[in-house]
Amino acid sequence: MPQAIVLIGPPGSGKDTQAAYLVEELGFVSVPSSKIIRAKFDAHPDDPVIREQKRIYDAGLLNDPVLVSEWILEFVRPLALQGQSVVFSGSPRTAHEADVEFPALQELYGVEYVRVVYLEISLEESTRRIAGRRFCVAQGHVFPGSPESEQLVACPQDGSALIRRELDAPELIATRHQQYLDRTFPVIEIARTLGVPVFSLEGGKEIEAVHHDIVGIIERRHVP
Repeated sequence: MPQAIVLIGPPGSGKDTQAAYLVEELGFVSVPSSKIIRAKFDAHPDDPVIREQKRIYDAGLLNDPVLVSEWILEFVRPLALQGQSVVFSGSPRTAHEADVEFPALQELYGVEYVRVVYLEISLEESTRRIAGRRFCVAQGHVFPGSPESEQLVACPQDGSALIRRELDAPELIATRHQQYLDRTFPVIEIARTLGVPVFSLEGGKEIEAVHHDIVGIIERRHVP
């Protein structure tokens, strides 16, 4: 049965990397919140509301949750109707988004096929990963900060250049982590309140080990 997996964790916890594994190996469709938001910026550059949202985004802060939920569900509904499993790696990020998106996902996929995976890592590990990670220019493939990825000079999947995002600048890391603690961490308890199972995993383990744990959750070999 198609299902919706929501990955939640601090910046640098590996949400995008784990989402990519599910896309490549299990045929999930990624719900790329940041890309969806940036696409709105690009499509409506002269809209004063959009310009203000871009200013907020560029400062490392969270965008208007009402708009974000609207944009995310606009992306997801056609996929659900097509029977596609989806994986979220950047939404919901606020209480409002959780209150809107979780019930919508339960309606689209069924209550028992919506699950949250909470990737736990320390602030120190989060900072280390963010400082070293890079993205490819062509398709945004993520390469976490690690000795292996530091050796790469181009994306092995599409050959494009690898860059570090302005959003990952050291001066923004603390801001983003505090935003996570203040506004996103409470989403986990909201999920439980709404009857969404929450599975906690040690996100600091090797990438493949975390992926194995997530597959176990999808295949119902793990319980929250």
